[in-house]
Amino acid sequence: GQPRAKLAAVDTTTALASAFKPGVSNVVLALAISGNTLYVGGTLTNIGGQVRGRIAAVDTTTSLATPWNPDASGAGTGTRVNAVSLAANAVYAAGNFTSIGGDFRNRAAALRFSNSQATGWSPNIDNTVRSVLVTGDAIYLGGISPRSAEAGRLTSPCLARHLPSFQVPRRFFPPGCSARSSGPVKAGD
Repeated sequence: GQPRAKLAAVDTTTALASAFKPGVSNVVLALAISGNTLYVGGTLTNIGGQVRGRIAAVDTTTSLATPWNPDASGAGTGTRVNAVSLAANAVYAAGNFTSIGGDFRNRAAALRFSNSQATGWSPNIDNTVRSVLVTGDAIYLGGISPRSAEAGRLTSPCLARHLPSFQVPRRFFPPGCSARSSGPVKAGD
């Protein structure tokens, strides 16, 4: 094989690495693609020849970082973007950051495609978010609840559901996730 640093495109037929070679520092945790633009999240600090703060957009034809640069920060050297999901009007990012897109956003944010700035959507999550999925009228945020005070062990994964046009969350609790959990995806009041 051809050497690649943390990120590669592999041909579906031959299983060989393509010419795509953006050269990423640190860990890649999330990928989403729109046309020739690959959105990358993780602990990365350099990608496609540019300094980036945990999230970036890379042109898949040139392997170079685009000007899109929302710069996630706030958790020190452990700051990370765990998940990226695309909607028609924004890139949704989730992780443990407290600032992204030039504004304060606690662990989840919507970022403009045009200039990488945060939109007005701000669910104010109280702990690390591990996944994000945008579907139609809803944004699903997933994570692992902190230690349960009663059981002394990790509780089941929980989800919060947000409507993109409102700041008021609709909470639901899948099997095994109690309404008493104050897990990482509990929306702020």
